[in-house]
Amino acid sequence: MGTFKNQKDKVVGSAKEKIGEIFHKEDLLEKGQIQAEEGKIREDEYRARIAELEDQHAEKESKRQDLTKERQDPEEIREENQDPQMDHRSTEQKIEEERMKRYTGIEEKL
Repeated sequence: MGTFKNQKDKVVGSAKEKIGEIFHKEDLLEKGQIQAEEGKIREDEYRARIAELEDQHAEKESKRQDLTKERQDPEEIREENQDPQMDHRSTEQKIEEERMKRYTGIEEKL
């Protein structure tokens, strides 16, 4: 995977290295090593960025699913919160409080 330019740099750099070795040309050998290494570094950065974006997408999706679940089952939230003082809160406020409890780990401590 990676961009075409990164793949090209790796292949061309490796070819330059081999040609430099065969014809005993140190400058061509070094240029090939540098080009191949740059292509590898850019490809690694590209893969890291892809993984980061996938993680961000997965996190957004899980938050969306959590919110959807809470909106579909408001009775479960009411059963957990039997405190009459908490009944004055809006549904959005309750959902946000539940989400904060989950993400901060407060539920585990209670």
